[in-house]
Amino acid sequence: VVIKPFPNPVLFLLLLMSACRHETAESHQFTPLYDLGTSTFQGFPGGLYPEGTNEPPLSHTQAIVTQLSMLQPLNTAGMPDTSGNVVLAGFGYSTAAMTTTAAARLWEDSCSGSALRIISAAQGGMDINSMLDTPSGYWEKALEQITMLGYSAAQVQLVWLSTGDMQVYDQEFPQQALSQLEKYRKVLQLLQQHFPNLRLVWVSDRAYGGYITNKQALPLREPAAYYTSWAVKWLIEQQILEQPSFGYQDIPCIDWGPTLWTNGAIGDSKGYTWNRSDADEGGIHPTEAGKWKEGKRLFQFIVNYPGMPEWLCPSTAQ
Repeated sequence: VVIKPFPNPVLFLLLLMSACRHETAESHQFTPLYDLGTSTFQGFPGGLYPEGTNEPPLSHTQAIVTQLSMLQPLNTAGMPDTSGNVVLAGFGYSTAAMTTTAAARLWEDSCSGSALRIISAAQGGMDINSMLDTPSGYWEKALEQITMLGYSAAQVQLVWLSTGDMQVYDQEFPQQALSQLEKYRKVLQLLQQHFPNLRLVWVSDRAYGGYITNKQALPLREPAAYYTSWAVKWLIEQQILEQPSFGYQDIPCIDWGPTLWTNGAIGDSKGYTWNRSDADEGGIHPTEAGKWKEGKRLFQFIVNYPGMPEWLCPSTAQ
């Protein structure tokens, strides 16, 4: 994540005091969006999609299936080639890099014969604002990383994105979530510009932030982590509702990636938890156990995603 001076020293002190008081905040009074459903949080219905549902409307599903049907192995020049690859690149900051790398290992172990290649292009120390900041060199580093792995931008057809915003921690809900939508839109446009054969972007929220005590990462702790879930939900709804500048003709087709936020050690209705042992001492990065937990979640999401061509994801990969 990008480390910049706090604009409000008083607020920083309050955040630091809060971190010291709640080093073992194993849960909060928040409900994962999936479980919230048609119930509300501060007047806003939950669910992953509009009207409190957890299933996308038919029109959005059809748009996704259309994009997935266009996947094909490509060589480094971006031309169809039976010996080419479909590259799925992970973007975001350091935690996204760790999760993508773990998922890639699981994929290699289970689906080594598949044309799909999972790689990380995420950049440590760089949040969503760095992805929009030209001097940060985020995209140059990401493209160089892809090339070093033996692939090209023309082969990237799928993207997984998980990031955070270090600059909005002092905003209340819902403004904190809403203020991120334009940033996400611009990142999606940049993805489209850099990867001409991009078909689909999966966007995830991020892990529970109640264990964060690292001074530099305090803006990412709760409730900001939970509010990121709402930012992703509303981002996807903007496309579903074809709001200006968010339509299918404006940005790549997007959908939820694996949901990563869960209510700490309490978890969600499906039994997914984020325990103290899953986060490192500072609470921001996953431990080895946490890395593999999230990596497995991403891996299983890809394998089981509706509409994924069977030739790309063998049904035996679980």
